[in-house]
Amino acid sequence: MIDRVIFLLHSPLNGRDFDRFGIDILQQHGFNVETWDASHLLWPTVQPSDQPLHFEGERRFRDLGAVRRELSRLPRSSFVIPLFTAAENFGTLRVFRTLSASAARYGLTQLAALPTTPQLSHGRRLERAVQDPSWLITRSIFRAALACSPLRPPDLLLVSAGGALRGIQVHPETEVLWTHSLDYDLFRQLRSSHGVPRLDCGIFLDEYNAYHPDFRRLGIPTPVTAERYYPALCRFFDRLEREQHCRIEIAAHPVSDYRDADPRFGGRVIHRGRTMAQVAESAFVLAHCSTSILHAVLWRKPAIFFKTGEMKGTAYESTIDAMASLLNKTPWWAEQDVEMDWTEAMRVDETAYRTAQNDYIKREGSEDRPCWEIVARRLQAYGREVSTPASRSRPLVNSL
Repeated sequence: MIDRVIFLLHSPLNGRDFDRFGIDILQQHGFNVETWDASHLLWPTVQPSDQPLHFEGERRFRDLGAVRRELSRLPRSSFVIPLFTAAENFGTLRVFRTLSASAARYGLTQLAALPTTPQLSHGRRLERAVQDPSWLITRSIFRAALACSPLRPPDLLLVSAGGALRGIQVHPETEVLWTHSLDYDLFRQLRSSHGVPRLDCGIFLDEYNAYHPDFRRLGIPTPVTAERYYPALCRFFDRLEREQHCRIEIAAHPVSDYRDADPRFGGRVIHRGRTMAQVAESAFVLAHCSTSILHAVLWRKPAIFFKTGEMKGTAYESTIDAMASLLNKTPWWAEQDVEMDWTEAMRVDETAYRTAQNDYIKREGSEDRPCWEIVARRLQAYGREVSTPASRSRPLVNSL
């Protein structure tokens, strides 16, 4: 019987993640829930959260050896959910080796998948290699170590929709549990209570991409520089507001540090923590390749994709193209002074939106209840099944 759920964090816990991990729901179903934070040990560039959250199940570790010792002692009644994979660095590989040798069950998540291609992955690797040529040697050594590691595959794979499994070979002994994207839970809560749409307002889905800490964590350059990016945004927004008689407001990325009426956005209104509601109440959204574009899919809002000059020829540009293609759209160039086809911009391709929802948000026919309630019910069922000893030599599919 599972009585304890442990999240292994990839970044320090904050209020947003507390909600997204369904900690309250899991506790209500009788589980003791803990978060183990060794993110600063696995990725030295990780910074402490500026909105830290403390709860009784939070544990912070000062050395990786302590994490591994605690993992090795876990009983079969514990269920571990790493929010990272073995394939990230030597530290994460050591964690998975220890987890594989323990008695605990564990599961991986595929709840926030977006379109990608082998070309995108190759482009990101190329950018990293250009910045740090020694990375190629380190990566080759790491891949060899990963391939030789007898890791136990996950007991459970939490999957949002069909697109989340593209390119992934699931091990025969891993159970796939169909849930939905975590954002769908927010949609469920708001679909009958959001405000009246403002027909003159567009929402920009900020990605904080001149400063985002994930770029430091992954060791790759940011796709833009603040000195060029924000002025280009403001000129583009000024033009839209002038020609379309609308106003553009900003849905700030959760890790951003923007001030109210921040001059980087020309003093425009900035919203925090309400992106789903802001999209619901807007007339259209502006985006590069934010995962929040799926909010627009759920609310069937017109999506305008655009790029700035610094993005040209980068893997980031390819990601934008893939996202736009998902909704049958063509991105605009923000700095190009060409006529904007507003009729086309405001078009919603219902077939493309419905396909995107089925592939990346919620599989058609899956349960329409909170994601972590679906997980909790499955974990409770383990107590009614016959336990078998965990295999110690089954390979974990590296792409997970």
